[in-house]
Amino acid sequence: MMAKMVQFGLSSKRPRYVQQVAQAYLDDLAGTRCVGKQPLPLERLSDVARRNGSAEVNITLVDLFSQEGTGTMMVLDSRFHPGMEPVAIRVVSPKNQDDAATYDLVHGGTRAVRESGAPNEATTESTPASPWERSDMTKKEWLALFKSLEKRKERLGAPPRENSRDRESYIGLRDLLLADASVRRAFLVVHWKGRPSGLALLCQLVAEGKLVPEFDTDADYLEAELEHLGQGHPDHRSKEGQWKLAHGWTVVREVAEGNVRAYRANGKSAD
Repeated sequence: MMAKMVQFGLSSKRPRYVQQVAQAYLDDLAGTRCVGKQPLPLERLSDVARRNGSAEVNITLVDLFSQEGTGTMMVLDSRFHPGMEPVAIRVVSPKNQDDAATYDLVHGGTRAVRESGAPNEATTESTPASPWERSDMTKKEWLALFKSLEKRKERLGAPPRENSRDRESYIGLRDLLLADASVRRAFLVVHWKGRPSGLALLCQLVAEGKLVPEFDTDADYLEAELEHLGQGHPDHRSKEGQWKLAHGWTVVREVAEGNVRAYRANGKSAD
């Protein structure tokens, strides 16, 4: 089963860490004895996160396993394996923002338990492994996350492609990017590469005032973002090639040399 998953991962658009993550997971299973239903610390997988960043490892795990709720990847699903208990990889978020996440293998109904700084204290709830799973990310938290990623020379993990624009975290970040230049500057340093690309293109457009997408498909992604954003603005009008957005922004499509689409943004925002 793992061989099929790895082959799928290698054929995807994010093959960079698939082999490392899969091998570390298998090494943990082979090298650590499971005692009853006690959580099994995945030390080698956690080490991969320390070396390469939690965001990359989390995204790779979602490629290999289906995501079940916040910070959990389902390894063995009882719906597809009748008579067997569900088993999942649970992401345990670090206490300090600059540290990497750690990972436990847990049976159904068992919470990951990891010792904290106090000798008799334990953590039974994990915070979301990804900011995209949260609905209450503040400007301060986004900026702290961007700064931490920049310091570690890492990229922000891309939001899940399915219904990404309807996530509260995505909508909240997009509004901050339109409203605040400091958030735009920080985001452009660490934003993900690849799809979905609309948010990064929108941020680049409002930061620079103009944008000529390198590829025609990028122009399509940008316009889909503009349409989705404009629908929520009371002054939005369905006018071809023009979009009125929040925070006083207006975007106009123009035709650049070579008959390619170009975009110009006008508006005011806080620095």
